Amino acid sequence: MTDFLPPLSYVFDYHGSPEVTWSDGERTFVREYSMNAQNVIQAMEWQFQHLSGALRSGDPWAALSQAFPDIRRAATAYQELEGLPSTVVRKNLVRLYSQYAREWERFPAREHLAVPEAA
Repeated sequence: MTDFLPPLSYVFDYHGSPEVTWSDGERTFVREYSMNAQNVIQAMEWQFQHLSGALRSGDPWAALSQAFPDIRRAATAYQELEGLPSTVVRKNLVRLYSQYAREWERFPAREHLAVPEAA
């Protein structure tokens, strides 16, 4: 999916600048970004593609944590709020993102993107 943002990090400033900033781990890029419907759907597709890849890996939690580092903060907050063991929290979050990916795969707006069906 070369048309989508690189995977290591990205920042959208929805209220201030019309730019998106992202990093490939070595370089930082800035690009004008309009929040039109096509771009929003493309951003969600990018997220879906990276989530799906992580979820298909041998260790989905580790892959999700690498692709989306903020998920670790969400897991910590969830664990503190619910008083659950970290293994349960991770399992629940993997299940949540798996469900999200399955639903996005069937979402009608994807028909407007030139992307292959996920395997």
